[in-house]
Amino acid sequence: MAIMIATTYGLTTLRVSVRADSGRMAAAVELVSYEHGSPEVLRTWWLSSAELDLPTRMTADWSPTSQLPPYFVYELDDRLTEVGLADGLPLWLHLFKPYGFLGSVDWEGALVGALRRPLLRLPDFLERPRENRAVLDVALVCSEPVSEPRLDPPQLLVDIAQAVLRRSRRERTTIHLFADEQYFHILKARFANEPRVAVHDPAAASAHGIQERGHVAGSELRDLQSPWLLWIRDSMQGRSLDAVHFVAHGYLADQRPALALAESPLCNVDRSDARYVGVGELAAFLTQTGAWSAIFSSPPGNYSEAGLRLLADTLAQTRPGPVLYHRLVTDGPDWQLEDLYSFLYAPNPSPVPGWRDQKWFAYCQPSIVENLAPLPLRRAAATALDANAGLFESTAVPLSAPQTRGSRRGGSRGGATSRGRPPAAVSATPSAEPDLPSWVSAAQRYVEQAAQKLQRREERDPATSAVGNEVERTLQKLQAVVASVATKARGGRGGGRP
Repeated sequence: MAIMIATTYGLTTLRVSVRADSGRMAAAVELVSYEHGSPEVLRTWWLSSAELDLPTRMTADWSPTSQLPPYFVYELDDRLTEVGLADGLPLWLHLFKPYGFLGSVDWEGALVGALRRPLLRLPDFLERPRENRAVLDVALVCSEPVSEPRLDPPQLLVDIAQAVLRRSRRERTTIHLFADEQYFHILKARFANEPRVAVHDPAAASAHGIQERGHVAGSELRDLQSPWLLWIRDSMQGRSLDAVHFVAHGYLADQRPALALAESPLCNVDRSDARYVGVGELAAFLTQTGAWSAIFSSPPGNYSEAGLRLLADTLAQTRPGPVLYHRLVTDGPDWQLEDLYSFLYAPNPSPVPGWRDQKWFAYCQPSIVENLAPLPLRRAAATALDANAGLFESTAVPLSAPQTRGSRRGGSRGGATSRGRPPAAVSATPSAEPDLPSWVSAAQRYVEQAAQKLQRREERDPATSAVGNEVERTLQKLQAVVASVATKARGGRGGGRP
């Protein structure tokens, strides 16, 4: 799927996979250009586990490297100069399965400053999830288990909430705060005069009990066990979310990454162990709440940086939608986080934030990046990627605003095309409309994930296309039912949100 996206948009990618080299496993790193609609491998490097500082077995205390061999960085920069990738356009990191622990390596920290351009991670899902781009409902979650290094939840949550509100470009932005009971009244008082922030009372979590100690569940988990996730889901009272933003310690056990939380929002007394939420439970939670994106902020003193990075990377390979991993600054405003919210949740395609010190990685679709448009011969494919775009948006507003393609040589950050024409006019921001029930957007997320699984199966085995056609027809019928309910719920006005 990632190759189809790269082909459609004519991207320049850094393709990374694990392969055997002289009898040993190594990372094959290839600079690949899809500028002409087909892959062209421009250069290949082999990086050993020692050069990447990868452990034989990943542990929670492993610190991901942000240093790559100087010869590799220099040669990559040289080749990109020869390719003529326009200023401001990102290089795309394509982690090609199987890639093991390579998703945890800090490629961004090692390359962005030297290459003088941002690095984005290429998703392996064709479609951009359906959403109303006039609305942003964020659940901001922070837990400070006493078994882990201390955080400062009130200050962290205040700083992040202010950053989101300052830079959100959506007509209606609402933040829902969820934190340990001891911080409820502090946060309630802090946001007493801010109608865009709702501080939720942990007392509502009493019905969900206390999570017992246990290992990190595998990716097959589909039911919610965490009192935290159950509390958040039920506190929304049937309203859906757009994004869930976690500020928490990471954890890693038996190669399984997880979030480390307190026993419950009301109980935080176990000094020997936290409680863990893995990828499978997180994916189920996001689907049930209708959320189409996830953010993981690593706090200062994070117990396991590797665990949180691997969690974000693995989740991004599990379900469609943007996923952001971000390291919080130790003090003062976090300008990177502000710019990232402005970019990822912009109503129209926008420039990628340009920072020499990139403390984040993000999976997202090229359609949200300014000056990236499908190649002329691939526009039909791009249209297919955006099928059913109007489910939760006004039919007058396209899912992706008109875009222009930047010049390959000497391109402008301001958006001029290679022929000097100004960029096409972008569509107006859609209007925020009444909320839809969360089950409607949850059904939409289910359809998106089922469609992606079907596409992957047919990609691996074309012989399954006959069965796939029948499944696809069933999904289309379900999509039509969901769209019909959404239209009735919003009073036939053609807008609304999941």
